[in-house]
Amino acid sequence: MGCFCKTNLDAVLGQLGNLPLSLLASIFPGPISINHMANISATLGAQATATADLSLMAQLAASANISANLSASAVARLEAMAAIKQQLGINLLGPSASVSASLSLAIQSANLHLPSFSQMLAQLMAPIIEVLNEIAAALGAMLSINSQLGINLMASASASLNLQAAVSARIAAMAALNAQASLGLDVSASAMANLSLQARLVAAANILGFNLGLPGVAASLNAALSVAANLQLPSFDFGIGMMGNLSALLGQLAAILAALGINLLAPGGANLLLSAQASIQAAISAMASLDLNASVAASLSARAQAQLTANASLSASLQAAASLDLSGFALGFVPFFPSLNVMANLTAQLSATLPILALSPCLICPFGK
Repeated sequence: MGCFCKTNLDAVLGQLGNLPLSLLASIFPGPISINHMANISATLGAQATATADLSLMAQLAASANISANLSASAVARLEAMAAIKQQLGINLLGPSASVSASLSLAIQSANLHLPSFSQMLAQLMAPIIEVLNEIAAALGAMLSINSQLGINLMASASASLNLQAAVSARIAAMAALNAQASLGLDVSASAMANLSLQARLVAAANILGFNLGLPGVAASLNAALSVAANLQLPSFDFGIGMMGNLSALLGQLAAILAALGINLLAPGGANLLLSAQASIQAAISAMASLDLNASVAASLSARAQAQLTANASLSASLQAAASLDLSGFALGFVPFFPSLNVMANLTAQLSATLPILALSPCLICPFGK
């Protein structure tokens, strides 16, 4: 069982209190075109996998006994439940008594500590609120460029010199992929989309403790979901909107770490940010000048679009899913717990540096005993 730990929350506030967050707003030159940065991410993401992966998916979809009865929203909800288990340590499909006790501890501790933490965090983050969306869009574009093109715009002053050529080559590759998908594959987009959903279903079920490759487990999963649908959650004393705002603020810090390699919560984080100012501004300038041919990206065929719903590392997940015979299986009603999912996001966003959730009550803390 886990609870939101006041000691850990106070540590986060203490670290942020030492940061000149107004510096962050001044380092990112404005105004940043949010639409242009989002188009960079979308254009590069549209060609996240190679033609060989598309061919592999088509071959698997052609031979697999895949379920055509899966609902994308139901699979997404099951993935949300898997995220709750991973981040909060609560398996909503576990024994009812254990689940209820875990939920009670987590939610009561959240009610006790998160409202004041959220208020104080919002005050600390106020200097960057107005430019938060612009910063997020720029960081997202930088992450896409790094992950899809292998160009780290923060690495050196010359890193952006071949950026336009690399993006143009990627757009040309999308056109080639479109031709390959249209001319060389005789598998329907729906078959590949269903295989992707089945792979996601199998992965989420495994996290929740259900191996769908074993006889009778598919029925057991639906039975467990029916029980979970009747779970009674303790009441939340603060709104999901407040938690969403808190999650967005913490997510911004995580994005800065991922895109810039700077942990603002670590000692010396502010100094590192200041020293990177020239590199950040050069990276944004390079991205702002990119010429994107959005019409080419939009012309990907339905088959290629179906491929994009799959995980980029296809071999293991898709082959495992294709080896199962779930042709007659339909995922039943999957309950959705939005407040718990936002809470799970909160714990994930700081888990690498200063966890805000204690997996068990501290020995010196009377809470939960």
